[in-house]
Amino acid sequence: MFEKTLVLLMIFPLTIAALAVNITVHEGAHYAVAEFFGYQSELHFNNTVVKNYGFLLNGEPIAYTKFTGPNILPRREALIATAGPLANLIMALLALAAYVRKRNNSYISQLFFLAFFLTALVSFASNIIPYEFSDGKTILDALRTTI
Repeated sequence: MFEKTLVLLMIFPLTIAALAVNITVHEGAHYAVAEFFGYQSELHFNNTVVKNYGFLLNGEPIAYTKFTGPNILPRREALIATAGPLANLIMALLALAAYVRKRNNSYISQLFFLAFFLTALVSFASNIIPYEFSDGKTILDALRTTI
């Protein structure tokens, strides 16, 4: 009984840690691609309402990447929007590989890799689906203007 309670108590902080890493890498990917294209980029971690890319909690962004520049082309905007979810997908696959490979490791490390995999997968899925303020909607809108 004690071991099951300990496992349940460990899942929450491991998931929060995995989410923090996923958000940071996701937003960092947007930032890196925007910088690559020569746009002036800013990476923010707060609760200011913005219109660019970000992670929402209760409808408010907790992290976002803002970029500006002359002549933001729709294809480039689509690539910038794709970078975040793609980073989440890559992290999910790496965490799954680590989980499968490290089966003889401690139970805590297995829980961490599993939490990291699930968090990254949910982050990917929730960002790639086209709905208001999602990366998926930005990608779809940008692609519509180029076709």
